[in-house]
Amino acid sequence: MKHLFAIAAFGCLPVFAQADCQPVSGAVQLTPGASCEALEGQLQHAHFTGDCFAVTLALDGFPTSRGLAGLTREVTASLEGDVALTPLFIPEDSDPSLVRQQILTARSAISIGWGRHRTTVYTSDLINVSRPQFGAAGELVGGFTTEQVTITHTDGKGPLAGVSGTLAVLGNSIGRGAPVVGELCN
Repeated sequence: MKHLFAIAAFGCLPVFAQADCQPVSGAVQLTPGASCEALEGQLQHAHFTGDCFAVTLALDGFPTSRGLAGLTREVTASLEGDVALTPLFIPEDSDPSLVRQQILTARSAISIGWGRHRTTVYTSDLINVSRPQFGAAGELVGGFTTEQVTITHTDGKGPLAGVSGTLAVLGNSIGRGAPVVGELCN
């Protein structure tokens, strides 16, 4: 299996050499309950909320990748200069007591491959939940979810060292698979 990844990854290198970016697709699933400690050690400047997940990412043509993701509190600013921390809530026009959209932020560390053929990518994520529905304890129980994932950097190791790109998760991936599309650039 390790050799298959090496062949697949090195087989992608000529493709990356011919073009800056290549489309990718696949699926992702987040499993709740992971510890945030390992993620905090890798992304020391992120402020995690304590809600972390084990990540399984399967992009076509790449080995199944695993890692951690965690919700974060990020500083936001409006054009008027107002400052707030995520998560953000956008009210309904017709009834400001209802939430039209919830905006969350997250960071992740996902390792692709094994051994010397392993690259860890680090991401900054923006999650938009339209028409969120909340349970009795205030937890998110429904709504339409999309997530924009930006690869911010890598660990500089393996065949994908230095890769960049973006992914879009189409749906809620917590506890179930959701489709992913995007591009990887080198």
